[in-house]
Amino acid sequence: MTPLAAAALACVFCRPPVPMTIGAGELRYQLDGWGLLTGLQVLYDWNELGPYPGGGIAGVFEPTAALHALLDPTPFTFEWVNRRTVIVFPTGECRLDVGPAAPLPPCRQPLEIHRPPPVWIHRS
Repeated sequence: MTPLAAAALACVFCRPPVPMTIGAGELRYQLDGWGLLTGLQVLYDWNELGPYPGGGIAGVFEPTAALHALLDPTPFTFEWVNRRTVIVFPTGECRLDVGPAAPLPPCRQPLEIHRPPPVWIHRS
């Protein structure tokens, strides 16, 4: 792989720095604020983050660095799902493998959606 290709691959998720001020409070609200300020989508389990306290950040941050700053003092980490979406989950959980032939991990699936069964309405 050429150095240029390696640099391009390493910077797939690079974003320009953004001025951010996210006050201390519940981590889930801080993540929502991060998403609004960066224009990126963040996925997480609302109940899992619960009212977990997070410290704030203030300054000009590249979005990935800001997310690291928000999550470093917590037991949570994140992974990029695609160029516009990150998923936040507890440190030590299985990592999402999104390769073309990737098997689904046997442990908890971060993107698994729990929905109630559909309610069918029949009109005559």
